[in-house]
Amino acid sequence: MQGVSKSTVCRVQRRVVSAKNEVMFLKVITWPVNSTEVAEEFFPKGGFLAVCGCVDGTLINLDLPHEQEQQY
Repeated sequence: MQGVSKSTVCRVQRRVVSAKNEVMFLKVITWPVNSTEVAEEFFPKGGFLAVCGCVDGTLINLDLPHEQEQQY
């Protein structure tokens, strides 16, 4: 029995991610209706002007170094 090639896995993964983005993106990620109010509330918390949203970085894959792992 043969395994699946790396290129096939990459191709399927890209298709799945693209499909999820097309179907779920507009349902999950929306622009706030009260963006001015959100920006005014965000400034004291984050110190950034004109910010009305954030991206949760826990979904971003990082290749971390093996040295000083505890810092990451």
